[in-house]
Amino acid sequence: MNNIIKIINNIKKYIILFALISFSFGAHSAQYKIYNHDKDSNKATLIINGDIESGEYLKFIHFLSEGTHDISSVILQSNGGYLNDAIKIANYINKSGWNTDVETYCNSSCVIMFLSGKDRTAYEKSHIGAHSPYYGDLRNSYTQDLKNSALYHRLFKILSRYLNNIKISREIINKMYDTPSRNRLELNNGNHNHPWKVMSTSFLYS
Repeated sequence: MNNIIKIINNIKKYIILFALISFSFGAHSAQYKIYNHDKDSNKATLIINGDIESGEYLKFIHFLSEGTHDISSVILQSNGGYLNDAIKIANYINKSGWNTDVETYCNSSCVIMFLSGKDRTAYEKSHIGAHSPYYGDLRNSYTQDLKNSALYHRLFKILSRYLNNIKISREIINKMYDTPSRNRLELNNGNHNHPWKVMSTSFLYS
C-alpha cells in the first residue's frame, strides 16, 4: 500500500493536469505512462488517461511492446469511448491479473475496463458513471442499444467472467441499460452494490 501511495503522489500533477484539460476543453485521446515501484523496480503501475478512441487497443498494445515491465496495477481516468476497444483492453487487463484503481473519474466504457481488474479500488469521491451503449454520435444522430440485444448478452457474459458473480453482473448491466445514453448513472455511492473496495482516503488529495 505504501508503494501505491508513493506512486500516485508522484503522478499527482499528471492526473490533475489531464483532469483539468478534460473538463475544460473536452475529449482528449488516451495517454499511457508507466511508473516503477520505488522498493521493487520490477513492479510497475500503468496509467491510462484519456478517451478510448477507435483503434485504441492497437495503440495500447504498441505502448506495452515498447518496454518490459512487470505491471501489477492500472490507474484509470477516462470518460470512455469506443466500446469494442475498451473490451479488448479490459480482456487484456483481466487475463494479465492486474488490479484496477480509480481516483478521479471513470465513465462509460471505462467502467468495463475498471471491472476487469483482479482487485478493484475507488476513492469514495471519485465518479464512476454508466449509461446504455449507443451507436452513432450523441451530439447528432444516435441509436441507443436496448436490453436483450446481442450486445447486452455479450456484456453480461463478459462481466460475469470478470466478477465471477452473476447477480451483481446482471444488476450492473441492467442499471447501465436503464440509463439513457445521454445521461450518467453514478455507481460509486451507497445506493448501489458495487464489486470494488471504496477508499475513504484519497491518494491524490489527502
